[in-house]
Amino acid sequence: MTGVLDFVLHWLLPRLAVAMPVAVGLYYVVYKYVIPPVVWGEYRKQMKQHVLQPPDTDHGAGSSDLVYLSMTYDTAQGDIEITGEVPPAPYWQMGIYDEYVRAEPGGHLNHRTTVVQDGKWKVRITPNAHGAPNTLDADMAPRGIFIYRVALPEGDVPTPTVTVVPRGS
Repeated sequence: MTGVLDFVLHWLLPRLAVAMPVAVGLYYVVYKYVIPPVVWGEYRKQMKQHVLQPPDTDHGAGSSDLVYLSMTYDTAQGDIEITGEVPPAPYWQMGIYDEYVRAEPGGHLNHRTTVVQDGKWKVRITPNAHGAPNTLDADMAPRGIFIYRVALPEGDVPTPTVTVVPRGS
């Protein structure tokens, strides 16, 4: 028993005391500084910036019951304005996500929360939303991913147009 106790006290615990903080620090560095650029780089390869496009359905994304349109966005040059027709569907939703693909607070609208005029909607991705109607608040994610989902469409889903609007316009 003394040999086991001696092993634990003099060999195992000192090494754990060093290894644990190093492991936590390494995890933080990898999660914060290594993974986001890798994930963001892969999304930038697959999606165009400021151009909505359907996913590649040959590789398992999307279905006839759920249509996705996605793009990357960057508000550095200005707000991103997205204009579209109301899709022929009972439910549609749009949202923005950061480079970790986490949903942004204040960054989602749906068929009930979007103001529609004459069968059309206009939404703005901006870091200065301040709770304004038809805005997606990009304050915490000035660049990221925009996803537009349409559930149970009865026909083709019209592709919205995207415009970069200089601030102050």
